[in-house]
Amino acid sequence: MCLTAQFIDDDWNFHKRIINFCPIVSHSGQLIGRAVEKCLNEWGLKNIMTVTVDNASSNHLAIDYLRRRLNIWESSLLEGQYLHMRCASHILNLIVREGLKELDLSIMKVRALVRYVRSSPARLQKFKTCIEEEKEDSKSLVTLDVETRWNSTFLMLESAIKFKKAFASLYMKDSSCFKELRKLGGGLKEEDWKRVGSFLPFLSVFYDATLRLSGSLYMTCNSYAHEIYVTRLMISNNLGDEDEGVRKMASQMMLKYDKYYGNVDNINDLVFVAVILDPRHKLNYVDWIVRDSYDEVKATLLCLKIKVVLQSLFDSYAASMPKSKANDTSSSICISSPTFTQTRTQSGGKIDLQQLMTSKYERDTGCSLTSVNKSELEKYLEDACEPNVPNFQILQWWKDQARMLRYWF
Repeated sequence: MCLTAQFIDDDWNFHKRIINFCPIVSHSGQLIGRAVEKCLNEWGLKNIMTVTVDNASSNHLAIDYLRRRLNIWESSLLEGQYLHMRCASHILNLIVREGLKELDLSIMKVRALVRYVRSSPARLQKFKTCIEEEKEDSKSLVTLDVETRWNSTFLMLESAIKFKKAFASLYMKDSSCFKELRKLGGGLKEEDWKRVGSFLPFLSVFYDATLRLSGSLYMTCNSYAHEIYVTRLMISNNLGDEDEGVRKMASQMMLKYDKYYGNVDNINDLVFVAVILDPRHKLNYVDWIVRDSYDEVKATLLCLKIKVVLQSLFDSYAASMPKSKANDTSSSICISSPTFTQTRTQSGGKIDLQQLMTSKYERDTGCSLTSVNKSELEKYLEDACEPNVPNFQILQWWKDQARMLRYWF
């Protein structure tokens, strides 16, 4: 079992460290949980925000064990309600593998050809000769996919389509290759390569998303929701594709997608909080994502849950911070009218004209003229979003905000 810790230091630098790599005698959830607990104790780590594991049932039991232990340590965030973070890359893998279960015949033919070419040095040399004869210039060669790694299927198709003329030449010249492909109804025709080409743009979206979410040198938590819901959009768009194979693949993928993200109760709301804390997007953007992805009932429920957890997190952190001038300072909305001067209320119950006009203004406009204390969270959400520029450094932005707060307060 490999255990990796990800954290942000006092200078707002992101770190990822392998802190444990050990054998385990079984996949028992409690045993895995105890192994993680032992490692945390050895490193003196108590404040754990989330734990990401793959989808095995034993890992769910391990999370339950860790949640109980962290609550005993009184160090878990919001009593560990949001401790379990599903692995986005793992779920993407499951979604695509579901779509590839019943592979299209054209893909099966490509696999058979690649397997044939890679099965011996002599066959590989024949294939290289065909590449030279057909003048197909490429520094790379074809790679065979691995059944348990869907992204290897994408890489196999991407590499093979570059050598379609060389494959055709090999099929015509090599009798053994001819016999191998005859089992699948003959060699690859131009229509087969077109079908392979139609699968590639679809699969490339998942391949790129997996690479981005698997990055270890930059923050990924604020990208989780983007990648997941863009994936849904891509699947949905291909449900009506003119290619039957693509439609079938998309349908299978959508069924698997709905298993993990269709039920809003199964989603860790922190994935949305991370987007809200990205100053380029904030709350309105998250509301839009949710309402664009679910029906009205589910969207309303999820939006409410997100706002509750956002406020709960803020309250939790605010309660843990010492009283400071920053905490006591609040912004206010104060509108003054130069038309009226303050009229002192006379004895005998005379009407204060200033108060009368103020009350009428508030009723007509819905705006209050009185000072309204606002939390730092409210101020942040009301500020304009930052420009969505390439290579935006979210940690540097928050570091700058912290520096400004120290300067002012």
